[in-house]
Amino acid sequence: MGFRSGLRIIIGSFSHATEDEEKVKKAMINLISFDPGKPIIKKLFGHWRNPIINIEYELNDEEAELFLRNLSSKLKEIDKQFLINILDERTDEKGRVHLRFDKQKAFLGEIILSDFDDIIKVVISFSGNKKELKNIIKNLLYEKVH
Repeated sequence: MGFRSGLRIIIGSFSHATEDEEKVKKAMINLISFDPGKPIIKKLFGHWRNPIINIEYELNDEEAELFLRNLSSKLKEIDKQFLINILDERTDEKGRVHLRFDKQKAFLGEIILSDFDDIIKVVISFSGNKKELKNIIKNLLYEKVH
């Protein structure tokens, strides 16, 4: 497909002091469906100076498209339809689509959209316009839906 160039996805999550950083990475790799290489790690501090590790993987072009195809194959049909229905409200003013997945379920290999706190955040952007990005996502999801 010709739209791969310019597709970028950031997958991020926090590993809190009470969590095992390796388990958080495993949950993220389960969501991604392939080993994306070494993550970007940032050490942060919470409100009470508790240590928090921010873990991010960046996928571009073919890897980003592969991630979306793998995501489509793992999502339940109802979640795909829900995702398509909420694309507009999950798209920010810069044209980036923001999705949230249950981190605990991802660790167990189950991919479920979530609006709770313990999540893996996925931010999808495209060098083209907002409408093009939404069409890319819909097309990849509909390949399996219809």
